[in-house]
This record gives sequence, structure tokens and C-alpha cells, in this order.
Amino acid sequence: MATAPLNDSTGFSRLIYQEFADLGGAFLSYENSNLWALKSGIENPYFNFLLIKNQNSFECEKAVSFFESLPFECTIERNNLFLIQKLKEDGLTFGENTTRMILNLNDFDINSLPTPKISIKEAKSETDIRHWINVTALSFRLSKSYIKKFFYPLFISSHKKFKVSLCFFENVPVAASLLFLAPPYATIFALSTRPQFRKLGLAYHLLQRELTIAKDMNVLHCTVQATSLGQAVYKRLGFNVTQELTTFIFEPSKKKMI
Repeated sequence: MATAPLNDSTGFSRLIYQEFADLGGAFLSYENSNLWALKSGIENPYFNFLLIKNQNSFECEKAVSFFESLPFECTIERNNLFLIQKLKEDGLTFGENTTRMILNLNDFDINSLPTPKISIKEAKSETDIRHWINVTALSFRLSKSYIKKFFYPLFISSHKKFKVSLCFFENVPVAASLLFLAPPYATIFALSTRPQFRKLGLAYHLLQRELTIAKDMNVLHCTVQATSLGQAVYKRLGFNVTQELTTFIFEPSKKKMI
């Protein structure tokens, strides 16, 4: 599984979400020759994922049938104008632009240490996990119940491929992240900082810790899917752009008849 192509918008993302699908419970996955999907049961598109394998084809009816009444998101290459038009015709609407980036960990070294006011730890206890859920919900402006429902099965599974980190400023939990390890690759996602603390360099120090963990576990390359807000800190750490992506959202309440 760890050999999935990093320059493929369905490759490493699929590895991550397959791990969630393997947890069972509310998570269900579907696959055919053209698409792969993960359904969490949460009524928010950010927790239901559609990955299109064939960037020249989209079977909307099959995707909608699988997700039933749930909204979902679909990420594709930004320059695929044919598929973008097809998604629009099938009732999906633009969500946001993101950028896939990669770092060769042979080129990474810690170049600054956090001040004494900043501390970072792995989130293991119930209290830590509760703080992680709260920080992530506040940062992404999403319901805490959604965050808990999606991530909690992972937290209680003792899943060794995921490292959950929490960053404190003056002993207050203010930033969080999730590191997925599949050596020789890794990815960082759900990186978040509470809005009022975003100018303190917390994400930078949190990322340095995650990258150090990955490097110590013989990871060669780390990928991220960065929003416009996060690109600067990734570039500062040495990440390079590999793909320009765009996300489209399907909301059943707004769909047309297909």
C-alpha cells in the first residue's frame, strides 16, 4: 500500500482514508474501476470523500447512490477543465483550491526551537483527545460532534500508523495535527491552530516535531495538501509544490435531478 504514487490525487489520500474504512463501524467504502469513496455517516461534506481514479470520467449516479442523502467532497486536478465542467453539470459546486506539496526528509533539519511558552506532546489521554477535538473544531469552525464522530474511532483503536499531536501556548491547548505514517512515506493532515493564536509560529514548531518523528521512523518523503492559508509555513520548511488541486462539493439539498 505504501507505494501509491505521490503525484496522483487519488494515491496517498486513498491510503489514509482506507485506514479509516478499515476501522469499520460507521465507515463504509466503495470502489470500482473509476472511483473510490469513503462514507462516514456525518452530514457534512468534509467527512465524506470521493476520489476519482480516471480523471477523464465521473460516474455521478454511482457516487450519489453510495452516499445516499449525505453531502460529499471531491478533489481533482485544477487544470482538468473537462472534469470540472462535468462536475458542475452533475450538480457539484466549487469548494476551495488546495495545493499538494512534498518534502524530501533528507533535506530537513530543525532550524529553530520553540520558546519556553510553547510545548508539544502526543495526545494519548482522554483529556488530551478532548482538547484535540476542541482545538480542531474551533480552528476549522466545525461542530465538535462531527470531529469526535470522525476521529474518535481512530483514537481508541491504538492505530500505530497515526500520531496525534497537541500544541500548548502558556499551557493552553491551541494547535493540533495528525501524522499518518506509511514508511517510506508520510502525510500531515488536520493541521489546525485556533484563530487568535495563528501569528505565534505554533504551526511551524508543530510541523517540525511531526517531521522529526517521521524522519526517525525512516520516512523519506512527507506530503501535505495545503490550503492557501498554510502554504507559506510549508514552503518555509522546504516543501515543494507537486499538484494544484481543486475541491468540489455535492449537497443533496441543492442537487438537480440526475
